[in-house]
Amino acid sequence: MMKKVSVIIPCYNSQHTIKHTLQSVINQTYKSIEIIVVDDGSKDNSKNIIKGIKDNRINYHYQRNEGVSSARNKGIKLATGDYITFLDSDDVIKEDKVETQLCLIEKEKKKVCYCENEIIFTEGSKVKQSKSSNYNGKILLPYLSKELLVTTNDWLIEAKLIKDNDIYFPED
Repeated sequence: MMKKVSVIIPCYNSQHTIKHTLQSVINQTYKSIEIIVVDDGSKDNSKNIIKGIKDNRINYHYQRNEGVSSARNKGIKLATGDYITFLDSDDVIKEDKVETQLCLIEKEKKKVCYCENEIIFTEGSKVKQSKSSNYNGKILLPYLSKELLVTTNDWLIEAKLIKDNDIYFPED
């Protein structure tokens, strides 16, 4: 049985980027994905753009503006997947990101995978960030609580690990 991956995307006034972000998730080589978009009170056309994309894996949820951490936390609570990953509404991921991370997790029998990413600026310049690693256990909390500088987009985490340990983003 294929493991399901929940991709949580907080969104706020993202009408210019959300379509490309969602397309990068829809085009993943790994198909057992649910896409949870938590709209954090957008006042632009984000909702119509999201609703206009016809893919039954997209679950749209609106909340009043409470901030990105609140939106991510709502996404965690709504997630039904075996694994959770996050994606910002102005980012895109490589088409094999989810499959590559899931294969590494299953091969090494871990609960968490952090992968290298490449930041490409609008001007076209590139910056490599971090390196590929595989984390397990309590080392995860400092990363998610922003004690260490990484992006949330880089992680694939066993949902049970997050939910059983009440790991949520600080909303202050």
